[in-house]
Parts: sequence; structure tokens; C-alpha cells
Amino acid sequence: MKRKLLILCAFCVSLAQAQFTALPYTEDFEGATIGNNPTTDLSPVFVEVVSDGDNSITIATGNGSNSSQVLKAVATSFSGNNSNHYINSPTFACTPETSYTVTFDLFATSTSTNFNILSSATGVDFHNGNDRLSPESVSGSVTVGSVALKVNKKGAVTANEIKDHANGWTTATFDFVIPAGHNAFRFQFYKFGIHTIEVDNITVIATDDLSVGAIETNAAELQSNLVTDSLTFVADSTISQAVAVNMLGAQTVLSSTDGKTFDTSALNSGIYIVKASLSNGASQAFQIIKK
Repeated sequence: MKRKLLILCAFCVSLAQAQFTALPYTEDFEGATIGNNPTTDLSPVFVEVVSDGDNSITIATGNGSNSSQVLKAVATSFSGNNSNHYINSPTFACTPETSYTVTFDLFATSTSTNFNILSSATGVDFHNGNDRLSPESVSGSVTVGSVALKVNKKGAVTANEIKDHANGWTTATFDFVIPAGHNAFRFQFYKFGIHTIEVDNITVIATDDLSVGAIETNAAELQSNLVTDSLTFVADSTISQAVAVNMLGAQTVLSSTDGKTFDTSALNSGIYIVKASLSNGASQAFQIIKK
């Protein structure tokens, strides 16, 4: 009996110590200091899991076209054959059976980056296999490159793989539904071997109330995700509706005269999730930055 009470007390303490981040969430790392460690110096923190070897994770200036501050993780060497490197987001509080969207800008020196959503009934313990949402149930799209299912040597699907963006930036959008009974989730980047990965402009938002139909990967593209007075889609079908959601959850229905270009002049500067409904019944989510 005493042992059962001790186990129960330990579980309660672990649950009480779980740090849940409320949504909506946005992080562009501009409020941090260059050289800060995102696993200790940010609030909320990121979590890094790495095999034995030389690695670093810091706030740094971005590569290439992105000169703003970013999260930068570098693996320069590994000891032995285990060369795994995971970067986990903060843990977010969520509602079971609710839709969510994660968007971010990504740079990597290798040709592919694995991405997963992990959800949990307690928010304390996450296990890569047991708590990973089926990659087939996560819908993803990117502005540069492509998203495919990662299949291991045993034929099992293990991740959504962001491909063909080596040494360049891409904006990724992933939509998913939290399983019944789960009240927390986080997302995870995974790389194998020596590499550099940079992440910026992260947004996480609940999108269950947008009612834009089933999400379809790469149903449309954006001419640019940096906008001023207008936003232009490239798609075979016209866009029947475009809804911009800010980081407080406020929605703005964008107007258009041709189903391709939408008026964004009334939007304040900032980061938005845009849900686009196509005339063929498909829909897709995008991240935009209003200047």
C-alpha cells in the first residue's frame, strides 16, 4: 500500500511539474540574445536529445536570405554508429479531437529533415514510437522542396520528410488532429549524421473552428509568403475563400475579385495562418508574414 502511494505521489509531482504552453504560440527568436541556449535560456524552452558527440544549439543569425535571429542546431561529430539528433518544441496544452496547424521556416545543410508530431495523455512522457501521430494522418506542405513519407529499412513509415531544400529556406505547414484522450503535444525535428538545421518564425494555432474541409497537401502554392497589400495563390483551381488568423485567434476573411489574388491591406503587420478553400473542395493552410 505504501509503495502504491509513493508511486502515485511521484506521478502527481511529475504531472504538476509539466510545463504546458498555451496556444496560440509564436516564436521568431528576436526577443532572445545571440548565443542564448534555447534549451535553458528561452521561456518556454526547447528540448534537445542527441547521441554522444559534438553538437551545439544556440540563438544565432540565420543563413542565406534570412538575416534575422533563428534557432540553430549543429552536429559536427558523433562517437560510434548512433548519430541521432532530435530537437523538440515546448509542450503545448490542447483539446482532444481538435485540429491544429504548425508552421515554421526551415534551413538545413542536408537534403532532408524528418518532422513528427508527438501527443500524450499526460504531457509528461513522450515516446517517439508510441506517442507519435501516424505520419499518414499529418498533412504537410512546403514552399520550396516537397513533403514525403519517410520509410525505414523494415518498410515502416516513421516520419514526414521535408525534402529537396538543402542550403536554402523553406516555409513548412503541417495540419493534424489530436487523438481522443490526449491533452498535450509537441513537434519534433530529427536529423541523422553531421548537419546544421535552423528554424524560425514558428506558429502553432488551433484551427478546428475554421471549417475549411479536408486538408490536401500541395493543393496550392503562394507566390510569396511575405505580403504587403495583396496575397497571390498559384493553383489549378480558384480559391473560393481565404481566411487569415492572427496569433490571438482573430479571423479575417480576405476579399478577392478573381479567386487568385486576395486583399491583405487591412491586416496589421505580423504573422498569420491563412486557410485557403479551393473550388474543387480541397483546402490548405499557409503561413504569411504581413510587412
